[in-house]
Amino acid sequence: MLRPDDARYLDEHAIRHTVVDDPQGTHVVLHDVAPPAGLNPPTVDILVTLPPGFNDVGPDMFWCTPFVTRADGQPIAGADVPHDFQGRTWQRWSRHIGASWRPGIDNLGTYIAYVRRALAQAAPEAA
Repeated sequence: MLRPDDARYLDEHAIRHTVVDDPQGTHVVLHDVAPPAGLNPPTVDILVTLPPGFNDVGPDMFWCTPFVTRADGQPIAGADVPHDFQGRTWQRWSRHIGASWRPGIDNLGTYIAYVRRALAQAAPEAA
C-alpha cells in the first residue's frame, strides 16, 4: 500500500499509475512515461518496487516495458535482463541508489527523479 504522501505526490504530478501489493513490497507502475530524446520508444511503463519498510529502506532497480533502446543503436549498459511481472516482460535497469538514499526522508518522488536521471544518462546526448 502506498504511503499517503507518495499517493499525494503521484496525484499532484498527474502521474497515471497502478499499485500492486504483494509480500515482496508495493509495486508501482508509472504509465506512459516519455523517455528523454535519443531513447525509444516514445512512451514506456516503468515499474518501481517499494520494499517492505519503505521509506526507511530505499528501492533498488527499476524496470521498463517495452524495452528502451538508444536511437543510435548502441546498447544500454546494465539494462538487458528481462523480468516477468503481471504477465508482461520488463527490461531490468540495474541501477542502485544505495547510500545516497536518505532513510525516513526520501520518498517515491525522490526515486522517480532518480529514475528520470538514469534514463537521461542512457540517452546518446549524455554519453
